[in-house]
Amino acid sequence: MKTSLLAIAGTLLILGTAHGQALKNGDFTDTRAHWEGAGKVLTLDDAQKPADAKAGGVPQLQVALNRLSIQETKQRLNFPPSYTGPVTITVVFKTSPDFARNDKSPKFTPGNTWKPGGMGCWSAQVYPKFDFYVRVDSDTHYYLSRPVQAGGDWQTLSGKFDSLGNSSSKVLALVTTAGEGTVWIKSVTVVSQ
Repeated sequence: MKTSLLAIAGTLLILGTAHGQALKNGDFTDTRAHWEGAGKVLTLDDAQKPADAKAGGVPQLQVALNRLSIQETKQRLNFPPSYTGPVTITVVFKTSPDFARNDKSPKFTPGNTWKPGGMGCWSAQVYPKFDFYVRVDSDTHYYLSRPVQAGGDWQTLSGKFDSLGNSSSKVLALVTTAGEGTVWIKSVTVVSQ
């Protein structure tokens, strides 16, 4: 009986470790390692305004908005090939007081009427008029969004997907709108259950 419990505990530890490593460097302590695309990592003090970079603070990804273009920061997720179970994604972020979406950008998907605040999936990659959202590209495209407040305290974007599809290739994208201002991302976590 003792051996059986140890074997089960060992198996759970291995599975937990494999699933726990789906995302690397989600706290940006290793600067941009494992991330591609927009933004740069700055070390900022939580007590200061995010524009006041200084040594010794918390590393954060800073994405300055582009007036016409939507920007993405991506990372390939590393789930075991057979894993198709639930996944919770959480992003802690804040925006500058001058943060504003440019609704006239030609990069938004024409005719898309989605509103921020929830989760969904679509067979094609679309660019809804969201200020900031997460997209996971797999055998389909999964979206997670919420309304964004300009300036102020840290905000949390979080949601649990029952599955991210059957594809062995899954890419997480942090998507910032076309517009003005800045988004700071403090942390990203991807947890499988």
